Amino acid sequence: MCDGFIYLHRKIMDNWLWKKPEYYQWFSYLLFRANFKENKVLIGSDFHILKRGEFITSLEKLQKDLNNSSIQKIRTFLKLCENDGMIVVKSTSKLTKITICKYDEYQYKQQTDNKRTTNEQQTNNKPTTTENKVKKVKKENNNKIPSFDDFEIFAKDKCIEYGFIFNTSILKQKFDAWVLAGWKDGNDVKIKNWKSKLINNLKYIFDKGIMKEEKKETLWPTHFEIKEGW
Repeated sequence: MCDGFIYLHRKIMDNWLWKKPEYYQWFSYLLFRANFKENKVLIGSDFHILKRGEFITSLEKLQKDLNNSSIQKIRTFLKLCENDGMIVVKSTSKLTKITICKYDEYQYKQQTDNKRTTNEQQTNNKPTTTENKVKKVKKENNNKIPSFDDFEIFAKDKCIEYGFIFNTSILKQKFDAWVLAGWKDGNDVKIKNWKSKLINNLKYIFDKGIMKEEKKETLWPTHFEIKEGW
C-alpha cells in the first residue's frame, strides 16, 4: 500500500454509496489503491504502465482485502460503480485493471499538493514570526531608557508584588543616578534590561526606604508590658 493521503469530496454524501456503508468502505479502498502518479510495475514477466488513478489487482486479492466477501458480491459492487461512471474495469485471465474515473478532478496533482503544503507551512510559520517580532519589541523596550513615570509605575507594581514599601523620592534618586551614569549601574556596567535590573535592586533600594520610615517618631508602643496591679 502506498503512503500518503487521498482527497474525499463532500459530494460523496449525495452518492448512493453513502447509504451503503460496506460499499462506501470498498470504494474508499479503491481510491487508496489507485496510483497517484504514473508508474511502471512488473507482474509476472510483463511490465505494465499504470497512469494516475489506475491499479492492477485480481478478484482473489480484492476478496482477501474486502473482508473475505464473496466473489459474486464483489463483481456486483464493481459493476454498480462501473454503470454509474465511477470506475472502468478491464479483466483478463491473469489480472484486473481498475481505473478511477475523474481521478484528476477529485485527487489534485502532486504539484498542487506541494504548493498547498508550502502554503500551510508558511501559514504555520506566521505565528512564530509574529511571536519573534513581539519578543524583539519587548526586548528593545526593556533596553530603552524609560521615562520616570514608566519607571515609577513598574516599581510600584513590583513593590506590591514583592512586599516592599514604596518611596518615590528614593526611587527618583536611583533613576537619576542611572541616567547620570549613562544608564549604567554602580559597577559601571551597561543596563541592558532595566526591568530585570530594577527587580533585582528592589531590596537594596527600598530597604533604605524602610529604614527611613522606622526613624520617624513612634506614635504607638510596639509592645506592652503587663505590670502587677493592672
